[in-house]
This record gives sequence, structure tokens and C-alpha cells, in this order.
Amino acid sequence: MKEWSPSDQLVASIGEAPATTGVYIFKDPQGRILYVGKARSLRSRLRSYLNLHHLTPKVRHMVTRATRVEWMETASELEAFILESNLIKAHRPPYNVMLKDDKRYPYLRLALSEPYPYLEFVRRPARDGSLYFGPYVPAWAVRETMTLLSQIFPLRRCRGPLKRQNRPCLNFQMGRCLGPCAREVDPHEYAALVDGVRRILEGRGREVLEELEGRMMELARELRFEEAARVRDRVFALKRVMERQRVLLTREKDLDFILWEEDGRFFLYLLMVRKGMLLGEKGFVLEAGDGLEAFFREFYGGGREIPPQVVLVPTHPSRETLARWLSHLKGERVRVTLGRGEEKELLSLAREKLEAFKGEWRSRKARTEDLLRDLARLLSLSQVPGRIETFDISSLSGREAVGSMVVFIDGEPAKEEYRHFTIRTVEGVDDYAMMKEVLRRRLERAEWELPQLILVDGGRGHVEVALEVLREKGFSGVEVRAMAKGKGGRFERVYFPGEREPLELEPASPVTHLLQRMRDEAHRFGITHHRRKRGKERLTSLLEQVPGVGPSRRKRLLQAFGSLDAILDASLEELASLPGISPVLAMRIKDFLEEHLRG
Repeated sequence: MKEWSPSDQLVASIGEAPATTGVYIFKDPQGRILYVGKARSLRSRLRSYLNLHHLTPKVRHMVTRATRVEWMETASELEAFILESNLIKAHRPPYNVMLKDDKRYPYLRLALSEPYPYLEFVRRPARDGSLYFGPYVPAWAVRETMTLLSQIFPLRRCRGPLKRQNRPCLNFQMGRCLGPCAREVDPHEYAALVDGVRRILEGRGREVLEELEGRMMELARELRFEEAARVRDRVFALKRVMERQRVLLTREKDLDFILWEEDGRFFLYLLMVRKGMLLGEKGFVLEAGDGLEAFFREFYGGGREIPPQVVLVPTHPSRETLARWLSHLKGERVRVTLGRGEEKELLSLAREKLEAFKGEWRSRKARTEDLLRDLARLLSLSQVPGRIETFDISSLSGREAVGSMVVFIDGEPAKEEYRHFTIRTVEGVDDYAMMKEVLRRRLERAEWELPQLILVDGGRGHVEVALEVLREKGFSGVEVRAMAKGKGGRFERVYFPGEREPLELEPASPVTHLLQRMRDEAHRFGITHHRRKRGKERLTSLLEQVPGVGPSRRKRLLQAFGSLDAILDASLEELASLPGISPVLAMRIKDFLEEHLRG
């Protein structure tokens, strides 16, 4: 068993730390930043890293890789928190906590600035005169809400400025749109639809439901049964929407309710309450010791909406610092409280949700551990693989080859560690030479943690190539297997080092499914790279044809939106907010792309 111990240079460096508040930075021999942290007392906090037996395996690994630590003293804990957040955002150190759920949560945007407003799904609110409702979690729930609302209120589906058409689209024929693009629509009738959507999203769906039920009964009394049936369908759809809008508070308050505990791991459950309604909920799990501050930094520091109040149960020594930091981010006061009155009543709901989340997570983890043990037995591995890296080579008709690396940690994909390698040294089609280049470049990245298992897409020759590169780079303890389809594509086969005949896998086995998932994920990741590259080339070529859009403006559009569809879906205000894009040019860009992409 390997003996873990910090370097003498690191021990000496820690011995010089002052007993003041500040931020510290662990670095490796090449000067790369491994970890950034903050402390009320730098001396006390840094000395705790020398007691390796009390550290988690992840932190222990970081300490043994580090050769020195640097620090910056600050005047206050808040200043240290801000500096730590900025450094982590700038450098993304490999040992700092990075939440896997780093995307923005969705909102519903009611575009009131348009003569005929529409409803759309967006990730980022803007100050454009529209109404935004959310954030909603999970994303599929808000998409279902949009679908149901479109059945109740036939607002137009097309986005952006309304353009006159010769005839309305299919949505009009299906009764899902009033067709203001091709026919005269009574503004008062349309405004009534918009008001209904607004009231439902504001939590006043009961009013709308009573009006619809009254209209249904009136039509039935007049023997207009077909119209009454259509209104009945709208009533059913509205009831489904209202089932998601669970009212928790009598007052229309915006707050996040956070319940956390350390139970072997750091578990946290978040309830997102807007206007008194539960719009989103999500559980999080981090390694023990990473703590609440790391969650706040990653979750709120990424640009998400910050409500005016965060209820935190139980309290935390850094509660006041967290409140001041959130206020600093939001630009106005944010309170971090223990809750009072009916806010405390959310605790029982959060506790129930947290316990269910913990049970589900532990059950899933136990199943995964059993699966990895089965994998180790099947592949004759010397240990259960915690980190598995899968490699694949893909190309476009034999050109523009790229190697893809996907990483699974404890049986789950670690997408933040996926990497592409554009082939640089190999010309023509030589799969072995390409795989050699990719593996060499990967193993030269000393800052990346080594896997226990390398899985390559291929056969016996690919195993030998991988072993050759490992020997060349002086690495031992990393095992290699290759996976390929058998003849006719019926059975998967795994190739072992030094063995001529492959192992044929049982098609229905869970281990086979795990191996297929890793191999297919590597292939998908490589193909995605090519599609993205082709999309950017297409975007550039089309934008080159727009009068007034030169190289600088094309670059800004590409960086801001990334795809033609994203530019089309953006509002004129969003386009015109970019430097060098005037409102007139924004309209010209959208008109050009609308004509060439959507006829």
C-alpha cells in the first residue's frame, strides 16, 4: 500500500503561514493551481492538511501532489470569500468542488413588448420589458407547462417581431394559434388570452379555472356541446398545470429554502419558492468536508438568480458572511435567516425530501458499487476501478480526425473531465498511430488523475498500442482493455493483454450495458465535436453574406450565441446589446437568417 506523505517543501511552506484571515493556493511542481481555499486563520487551516489520516482520499491526493502553498491575506472574511470565488472562477482548480449541475435553470418569458405577445422557454432573464416566471426545476416540467398552456391559450408560437404571411401555419389549422401573422385578430381577444396566461403563472389559476368552468356550463345550457367540449379540454389542461403550482406560503414571497446535513457525505436539499409557490426542488451531494460555503460559491456564484431571502437550516458559522457575499453579488440586500412563522413549516417538507433523496442516492451508489465489482471480476482487474477512461477515434470521411476521451468516476459519467484531442501528427487513415498520439498527449497531462482502467474502442492491436504508450511514459498500475463488436455486430467482445482470443460478453448483462455505455459515450462525444465544428463553419459562411457583418461582428455573434438557431431565437434587444450591432443591423441579421433557414 502506498505511503502518503506531504513533501518537505510543502511542510516548510505551511510552517510560515500567518494566523490571519486570507486565501491560500496549493500548487504542483509545475506551478499549476491545484486547490484554492479560504480561512479565518491561515496557519491553523493549513496545518490541518498535514494530518493526512483525517483527510478525504481526494484531499489527501491533492496534498501529496502539491509542493508549495501560497497565500494572500485579507482584511475580512467577506473579502476572502470574494477573492476565493474569483480565483476559482478564473482558474477552475481540479480539486475544488464543481457542481455537476452548473447549467442555468429555465424560465418562462412572456414577451409583453410585442403587439401580439408570446410565451417562450429561456435560460437567462433580461431587462427587456417582458415578464419572467421561474426558475423552474426540472426543465422537463416547464416544457410540459408550456405545452399545456398552449392548449388552453392559443398564443402565437413564432418568436420575435411578427411578420405577415400569406397563410397561417399548421398551428392555426390545429387550433393552437389564432394566426395573427396572416389574419386580423381582435386585439382585445388576444389580450384576454395573454391575461389568462399571466394570471396562471402568477399563481391565480383558480380565478381562470372558475371562469372556464362557468363558460363550459353556459355553452352546455345553450346546447353548444362541441364548443363546451373544447372548453372542457382546456379545463383539464389547466388543472394539470395547477397541480405543479404547489402553494406553500400565504404571502407572495420569493425565497430559497436550504436544508443541509453531514452524514458521511454533505447532503443538501433546495426548495425554490417564488411568489409563495414551489417552482423547483433539487438535491445535492458533495464530499464530506467540502461544506456549505463551497455549495453557495458554486451555486449562486455562477450567475443564477438570487432571491431576496435564503432560509438556511441549520445555521452555519459563516451565515453572516454568506449573506454579505450574496448581497454583494445581487447588488441589493439578501438575508440569510433561519426562517420564521410559516417559513419554518417548510422544514418538514424539506426534511421529507432530503431523506428520500439520501435513500435514493445511497441505493443507487450501492447498485453501482456491486456493478463495478462485477466488472472487475469479469475483466480480471486487480482492483475495482474508481476512474475509467474510454478512448475513441472518429473522423469525417477519413479526414479531420479527432480523439475523444470520456471519464466515468464510480460508475457515473464525469462530463466536466471529457476531452477532445485534434490529431496533429498523423496523416491519412492510421487508427493505431492516432490512438498512440491521443494516449501520449493524455498521459503527458500530469495534473490529471490517473485512471485504474483504460478502455479503448478497437481490438487486440489497440490493446498493444495502449500498453506500449504506458511503458514509454513509465506508468504502471493502469490496466488496459479493448472493446469491439463481433462479426455481424451481434455480440460485444473484450480483448485482454497477451491473450489471443477475446471474451464474448453476455448481451443482457448489466456489466455489458455499462461497457457499451462508456464506449458509445466516447463515440457520441467525438461525433458531437464534428457536428459542432460543421455548425460553426456553416454559421460563419452564412453570416459572411449579411451586409454589414464583418469578421469582428461574426466573432462576437459566434461567441455570444454559438449557433444559427440561437441567433434566430434571440430577441432584437439581445442581438443589439452586442458591441457593434445596431438595432437596424440586428433586424437585418434576423431577416436574412429567417429567409435562408426557415424559408
